[in-house]
Amino acid sequence: MSIAFCEVDAIDINRYFYSVMCNEIRPSLVVLEGVAQRNLYELENKAVPCVSLQEVGLSGLIHTFEKFEIDCIYINGQRIVDCVYYAAAEAVGAEVFYIQHGMYIPFMRRSASFFAAKVYKSIRYFKYSLSLAYFYRSMTLPLKLLLSHVMGRKRDWVNDFNFKPSVAWVYSEYWKSWHIKHYHFDKGVDFRYMRFPDLNRFKQKKIVDENTVTYCYQTLVEDGRIDRSLMHNFYCDLASWSESNNINILVKCLPRMTSSESA
Repeated sequence: MSIAFCEVDAIDINRYFYSVMCNEIRPSLVVLEGVAQRNLYELENKAVPCVSLQEVGLSGLIHTFEKFEIDCIYINGQRIVDCVYYAAAEAVGAEVFYIQHGMYIPFMRRSASFFAAKVYKSIRYFKYSLSLAYFYRSMTLPLKLLLSHVMGRKRDWVNDFNFKPSVAWVYSEYWKSWHIKHYHFDKGVDFRYMRFPDLNRFKQKKIVDENTVTYCYQTLVEDGRIDRSLMHNFYCDLASWSESNNINILVKCLPRMTSSESA
């Protein structure tokens, strides 16, 4: 079987795909959204060919899948980019396997500053929406994508398209129900359960006091999901709670954590 791993960020190829599959499944092809992410991946991975969706587009991706005789693709999201991967897989008759990649909420609201800071990426995603409209012969599809991914409207329209995987790896029965309700993974989706993949990477390096808790940082500010001032207020409340209860706090940082937030 010829397999393609399809993602947005290079770092998540190892974080999710190889981790979940325990390095037992090796891809014939890796697809990343941006050219910069493709270049980043190729710095450390020379054995597996990698292409950028930004460069090849939907039609070029279909041609690439045909060239590599792709039978199955792995994705780990339901973003606009993932809809492009669905379309390319449908065009060549490939199965789609889905991996849950985090604790989801029904809608991730982005601030206006987020889109302003990522204007070129936003334009690329709009172009992907237009290519999907052409592929599915649906003039209303870009509007539906906009309403769901930007405005937070329900995704009940996905049943009109083939935006569902054959197999979905999720964390539990709760997350199975969540995917059915919000992503409409119902008919024809084979659900399988897995351990939360990020936990595989954590090892206890030293014994800490019992009155210590770990705060796992999330890139809420960096991703435009919350205003910086609100996040600062939360940190102040957390520090006050720690001091008043005599509890130490260890912070687990993230690679994308900005210097201003780490300070």
